[in-house]
Amino acid sequence: MDESFVDGVQGKPGSGLIGNRKFVISKKNLAAQNERGGEENIATGWHAIEFLLWGQDLSETGPGDRSFEDFVDGKAPNADRRRQYLTVVTELLVDDLAGLVKAWAPATKGNYRARFEQGGKESVRKILVGLGSLSRGELAGERLEVALNSQDQEDEHSCFSDNTHRDAVNNAKGIENVWLGRYVRADGSTLQGASLRELVAAKDAALAERGTRQIAASVAAAEAIQAPFDREIVGAKDAPGRQRIQKTIASLTQQSKDLVAAANAVGITKLTLVQP
Repeated sequence: MDESFVDGVQGKPGSGLIGNRKFVISKKNLAAQNERGGEENIATGWHAIEFLLWGQDLSETGPGDRSFEDFVDGKAPNADRRRQYLTVVTELLVDDLAGLVKAWAPATKGNYRARFEQGGKESVRKILVGLGSLSRGELAGERLEVALNSQDQEDEHSCFSDNTHRDAVNNAKGIENVWLGRYVRADGSTLQGASLRELVAAKDAALAERGTRQIAASVAAAEAIQAPFDREIVGAKDAPGRQRIQKTIASLTQQSKDLVAAANAVGITKLTLVQP
């Protein structure tokens, strides 16, 4: 994300949509500006909110350190627009999430869930494509490998809040949840249903068990990554932090291969995964 597309940054204090007082801050206008002129021009979504809350991460040992005074009239330029932007972009995120909830609402004729439940093997293929693509192309690739190779904190997933280490864990656990058909709610209760593991085990029990172990290994590897992530990525190839991240990448890469094998076991051969 190019922070200066949204707000002032070091060396460019008046930049961004917030600094452009002719730009009307509204849900419609922010949505229209998102990725306008380049994929780095992020105007909406969680990372725009993250930047507004934490500010630029200029520290090598911690997250961004934006002062609350950036939102107080008389304390910082454009404080009124910064408050307005944060309010509107957060409301827009809630709207988008509400649309997702509606799409997956049970017993709703014609919504995405209804079509998905009637999709048969094609729906199973979509699940496996999602898990495999998140495993290799997204988590191992875009969210870990890119930053590991560049050793630049600007390339970490949550570079403003320094929450990347938890992002990796929750991404890995999300894959495990779908594979096992299990989700532990915030109150500690467990939602359990049919699982891909069971589907694969009916055809190849050994493969299903291998996949389960590999996914668990990826979760454990991600949990071993230490905070702050931007310190883990620096140093020589054999630096402990870099080794922890590389171990996670290797596990996720093998995991994606196992998911392709699982797909083949249940008769799905056309599986195009997102690659780095």
